[in-house]
Amino acid sequence: MIGGNGYNEKPSKELFVRWLQANVFMPTLQYSFVPWDHDQEAVEICRRYTHLHAEYADEILAAMEKSVSDGTPVNPPIWWLDPHDEEAFAVADEFLLGEKILAAPVVKPGAVSRDIYLPRGAWRDGNSGHVIHGPIWLRNYPAPLDVLPYFTLLE
Repeated sequence: MIGGNGYNEKPSKELFVRWLQANVFMPTLQYSFVPWDHDQEAVEICRRYTHLHAEYADEILAAMEKSVSDGTPVNPPIWWLDPHDEEAFAVADEFLLGEKILAAPVVKPGAVSRDIYLPRGAWRDGNSGHVIHGPIWLRNYPAPLDVLPYFTLLE
């Protein structure tokens, strides 16, 4: 539930938007408050990330089908890609959608950047389109309120 329990106090705009961003690559989005409870910027950001969720519907469905068929988590931790990567084991605020999409939502209040760990492989930055080869730490990745850091593992 994006925004928490709709019977309680409305979350701040920042928390509301970051909550949505953290859910974009999960199976479902459900709002308990509406973006226009905040302002037009919140509406535009939420519209963009709701559309992004819809754009990845095929990947979400494939991950869910794989989970049903063999028990693979829909949203595994990033160490799932390389169980011997000790750096990946220490990362608790990034996750995957299936085995190809890595989400690194901002989870600290007031943050406008964050450190991101990319496991081995070639990753396309979902915001810039740049290809980055891991394993690598991206320090101070820019993530103002309207940016959700995410990456796609290339074949």
